[in-house]
Amino acid sequence: MATDIDCIDDTDKYGGFSQDEVDSRGRLDLTFVDAQVRAASSRVKKSGVLGLLAKWHEDDHPTPGAGGRPRSIDHHAILVGLMLLAQEHSPLFMRNLSVLFQHRLTPESRNLLGLPTPSEDRSDARKERQRWEKNTNNAYHRFAALMDPYPMKRCWSLTFTQVQEVLDAHDELRVAHMKKRLDTFTNTFLLMTFNEQPRHLRRASMKIDLSLDQTFIAPANKKGYSKKTLAEKVRAEASGFEFSPRSGPVDPFAGFYAKNDDDARNDYVPGTRDMTSPNKDSRAKNVKLVWGYTVNTSVRVDSEKPGSSRFPKLAIAATLSLPNIGVSEEAVSVMKFALGTKLKAGIVSAHKQYFANATVERLHQPVADLGYLPSTEYRIDRHGVQGGKAGALFIEGDIYCPGTPTPLKDTTKHFMAGEIDAATFRLRIEERKQFVLRNKEKPDAKGRTPRMCPALGNSPTVTCPNFSTIFAGNTP
Repeated sequence: MATDIDCIDDTDKYGGFSQDEVDSRGRLDLTFVDAQVRAASSRVKKSGVLGLLAKWHEDDHPTPGAGGRPRSIDHHAILVGLMLLAQEHSPLFMRNLSVLFQHRLTPESRNLLGLPTPSEDRSDARKERQRWEKNTNNAYHRFAALMDPYPMKRCWSLTFTQVQEVLDAHDELRVAHMKKRLDTFTNTFLLMTFNEQPRHLRRASMKIDLSLDQTFIAPANKKGYSKKTLAEKVRAEASGFEFSPRSGPVDPFAGFYAKNDDDARNDYVPGTRDMTSPNKDSRAKNVKLVWGYTVNTSVRVDSEKPGSSRFPKLAIAATLSLPNIGVSEEAVSVMKFALGTKLKAGIVSAHKQYFANATVERLHQPVADLGYLPSTEYRIDRHGVQGGKAGALFIEGDIYCPGTPTPLKDTTKHFMAGEIDAATFRLRIEERKQFVLRNKEKPDAKGRTPRMCPALGNSPTVTCPNFSTIFAGNTP
């Protein structure tokens, strides 16, 4: 007589293993406690992103559909599930998310997220797993479609002809529209993390000081292509030539990023097509070009009390962009989003790939208009005197007396060349401050401030040997 295997105890059926361990192939999937799920759900709701997603869906689908099977997983569940995976540092894979929905929630948490109850029929376990994976994948793509600037199916490798067809069908207006949504979604979530802090941490300083940076992000599909030779390869395919099979799918919209060479990176105006590609020159210079995207971030720092721990160094704002495109504009964007904290603009620090290389129109003026004060390195060729006006000297961000001693004018040059030590450098910088031209009056309506010699006035900062000669017989 046949024995019903489901009636056999796990110990007899699987030895020292449980059926759950065998079914999961040894993976230990712990159930999230209700408090964790409620906290994640609360944060998703507090962020306000659910309202944004609902509005965007209504804008994109003004006419209701004809009906059909109800969706079993909504945006709320997707976001809560991803947050739970992120909190335990698990990869945000769709399979991990579907396992979480199917096996790792209590009935109370499942009810909170509006998820159906999984089938307990072990004989149909494979189909049940596939059903959850498919529903989770569909739900995620419905969510992502509301703000994806570069929509396409990334499920198979493309020929060069197919890559060109995808690029030709690309809508730049849609990209700008969807990127604006994506930036808004991202920074609405980040603002929630800031607001979740207690007031004494949020208001430890009434100004928001930021550190800017751009970081490379590798996509799941890492195989790229040379944009310089794409047209040539399309013509070759049209003539019947078959290139050797390429491993992995291709994301046509990403770009090459110079991971180990700052000088090989660019900052093209948005709308420009970046043609950076591996070539003989990059290989000769050992430039490591990697295929992917870049994330632009601003982290809250403490310029008033550096080295202290008055508040956590949180990421305050972030945007996603293509390598070498709009670096300046993305920096301005994250600074704008940071002001959503309701704190006043403070000091913004960045390495010299930003302020030392960007134009006034694209970065410096917009940053000044927002109220931030840049803190950055100078390029080596901009150390020391950089011209002047009416005899005054322009030196590293300030205006100096023409009588400033040469060792003080060239202090930074000497330090960078290793001719003086750090203590001497700091001493000379302090001494050089005495030669800065002083404000003579308040700024006029256009923000212009008249300057005067540091040896003039009731409180001169230096004693000038030329003062009596220059101003003899004149009233300063």
